[in-house]
Amino acid sequence: MTEDALVAELSFGFWTRLLDSQYENWRLPPRQRLWPELLSQVFPNSAGEERSRAAFYARFSEIRMIRNRVFHHERILHLADPALYDRIVEAIGWMHADVAAMLASQDRPRFLSLYKAGPQPWIDRVATWAADPETLNDR
Repeated sequence: MTEDALVAELSFGFWTRLLDSQYENWRLPPRQRLWPELLSQVFPNSAGEERSRAAFYARFSEIRMIRNRVFHHERILHLADPALYDRIVEAIGWMHADVAAMLASQDRPRFLSLYKAGPQPWIDRVATWAADPETLNDR
């Protein structure tokens, strides 16, 4: 198994739990402690005042909660808003500034358009598909 394959097999929850306080235990020798030693390497684009393990843990826990709701087909409409989108993009930017910039410039306008339209266009589309399954592939 390659390193890339191993990384791909690990869950988002695994990565989030690496930000837990147990990995910042000051009683451990520095070689066994992840944080704060690795913060600047893992999150090179975060500002000094927001560069704390606790802040990263809180943000990625929020993202994990939303991700889990989506993957378990739970409602998120009441949670999704532009501020949440911006927090997710900001967290991505802590690691990869170029990806965050691309999302902000290319994806955010589409998100805002969908957000402002609300669920009704999708409800109408599902009703159309239910009435005529042949239209399922119509865009």
